[in-house]
Amino acid sequence: SFGMRVLLIFYSLGMQLLYWLLQKLRERLSSRLQSQIAGREWNDARLAEVKLLRSKAKSAIVYFCSSAGEYEQAKPLIERFAAEHQEIMQHIIFFSFSGFHFAEVRGEATPFSLAPPDTIWHWERILGALDPTTVVIVRHELWPAFLVAARQWAKVVLINAHREPVEMHFFRRLVLRVLFRGLDQIFTVKKEDVDLFTESTGFARSNMAFCGDTKYDRVLNAPLSQGDVLHDQWVGERKVLVAGST
Repeated sequence: SFGMRVLLIFYSLGMQLLYWLLQKLRERLSSRLQSQIAGREWNDARLAEVKLLRSKAKSAIVYFCSSAGEYEQAKPLIERFAAEHQEIMQHIIFFSFSGFHFAEVRGEATPFSLAPPDTIWHWERILGALDPTTVVIVRHELWPAFLVAARQWAKVVLINAHREPVEMHFFRRLVLRVLFRGLDQIFTVKKEDVDLFTESTGFARSNMAFCGDTKYDRVLNAPLSQGDVLHDQWVGERKVLVAGST
């Protein structure tokens, strides 16, 4: 609606102003914050490069990940599409520089970028170049301008969705109720989350499904760098518990 578009423009102006101020104060910020600000602007050459890659593909999937953890959760999907559907272009967008750096260190073959400031004009330029048929948001990276822009091009899917009931206080429910309007499908990690999201946000149950958590698929499918030695000396036929981020 016209009213929502006006609100979105004011929101985008506020985000752009915040980004401009952070750039001006960059030298006074911590090194960690400085790294989060740099490299978020997409120039014309970058957009042209993406358009050229997109022109060679039948369709495109864009993954929006917060950081390294969400990237690992997206990897089973990325690898499966890369193996079975070479005609599909894939692109990963990170909100956090640490996620971007993690993918860089891992030698990620799928093109990846940093998210721009969350403004409608930034996203319309970027998504216009990527021209995705599907946008996959991993876990919780829900941003108003991104969601509005994404719906102009693609079906928007949220995977690994999960919220504990104690976290669903009134303000969170109110925000999610608005943001979920930009989603077409939600896949949750628990059966209870289907009821939680339906009751708390009003999202249609028919567009929700319980599918589990892809981070376990990632552990199951990932090659083990020292797996042979580990298996031969310690595992054998016994069950193994993999404890990550302990």
